[in-house]
Amino acid sequence: MSERRPDSPSVLARGVGRWEGTERLAPAPWAPDGLDAVGTTHGYPILGGQGLASDYVQTVNGEVTLTAHTVIRTDGDGGLRMYFHSEPGGAPTEMVGRVEGDALMFEGPGPGGRMRQTMRYGEDWMEVVSESRSESDHTWQPVFEGRYERVE
Repeated sequence: MSERRPDSPSVLARGVGRWEGTERLAPAPWAPDGLDAVGTTHGYPILGGQGLASDYVQTVNGEVTLTAHTVIRTDGDGGLRMYFHSEPGGAPTEMVGRVEGDALMFEGPGPGGRMRQTMRYGEDWMEVVSESRSESDHTWQPVFEGRYERVE
């Protein structure tokens, strides 16, 4: 895949709308077998189309397990920046991004290592893959994978 700069705010327009889909969370200490979840996102343009904000809710068995607010904006160097705020827990995360082929790719610090998030968009679908790696291991491990459909 070739790396390229965002052509215009239209790159961020891909995420505008209401989305709902299924997620598979990887095994973790609190969920040794992993979990299936439902994610809903509402993405909307900000900063005159130079940014995309989204509000996200994740539920497991009908219970809210995570809420988040994300802002993605173009930066002055032709790349992207993502600011991720979630509840419960943790400080806000900032990730540096780029367009790679048909995907938006972001990477930045995470709990205990690095995080990477990839977003791909089709006509009425979106896929998100979140991965992490520790400082001592350079192998990316899945955190969650989600597939969402436009619901508006």
